[in-house]
Amino acid sequence: MFVDPNTTDLEFYEDAMNYVVAFGITGIINFRLTALQTYLVQRATFRMTQTLEHLFPTSVFSQEAGWHDRHSSMDMPPAEATKKAKEFRYPPKEQMFRLLMCRVKEKEIQNHSRKKMQMLISVQWRKVFNNN
Repeated sequence: MFVDPNTTDLEFYEDAMNYVVAFGITGIINFRLTALQTYLVQRATFRMTQTLEHLFPTSVFSQEAGWHDRHSSMDMPPAEATKKAKEFRYPPKEQMFRLLMCRVKEKEIQNHSRKKMQMLISVQWRKVFNNN
């Protein structure tokens, strides 16, 4: 948020001015960036992280890393190790479902559409800004 002291009623920003940090660029232009906006963005990001954290489980990553460590520690030729690694990998669609920890059928995929995710995100954004 940029605040121009010549055109802005600074009394309106009375509380926010406590958080203002002035940056001088080449001595001619002074930008004043309020920490209020940073606070709101950080709070919204934290809320969104809380909302969506269940979509990124670490167990799948740790399982794959553990498998890789076990097989890379074995003494085998590089070609054989590559073949073993390819056997372990899932197709991209299956990887996505495993990361999301859901095994859904094609019809259920359509129900969990982009529209529902957008609705979830918009609800969370409203909660963030209504709490301020």
